Amino acid sequence: MLNKKITQEEVEPITWLVVQNAATRSGADYLTAVAHCHAFSRKIARWYHKGGYDLLLNTTLTTPPIKTGAFKVTNLAKAGKQILFMSKLVAFTFVYNASGQPAMSVPLYWTADNIPIGIQFAAPFGDEATLFRLAAQLEQERPWIDRKPPVYSY
Repeated sequence: MLNKKITQEEVEPITWLVVQNAATRSGADYLTAVAHCHAFSRKIARWYHKGGYDLLLNTTLTTPPIKTGAFKVTNLAKAGKQILFMSKLVAFTFVYNASGQPAMSVPLYWTADNIPIGIQFAAPFGDEATLFRLAAQLEQERPWIDRKPPVYSY
């Protein structure tokens, strides 16, 4: 803890925009957001239960992976547009972050440039075991342990 207020010069423009937005929120706003997340989680649980679904399959991102550095924003005027772009990019993943459902992304497809395309599987709340079993089966059929994109880190 710095024990001081953060200034605009100390953080990136997107972070500053988020800090400024957070300063406009109250405790009641937070509790309302939590209540919405819980209600959303219950709706998803009913969907799985009533439909008899074991898994949901979709892509991890809404577009092919973007180049490293694509999120770099150097001024506050562009930060809002960048946040909107990022939100659209991860539109399929936020559902699981908000609901607490287990989900996994596995690199089942690779582009001609050797860039992995994430395929996301989600399971009903509390059913991580199904995802682990599926991941093991998928990796056995389409191994990715030795596949590396042109740029990566450990």
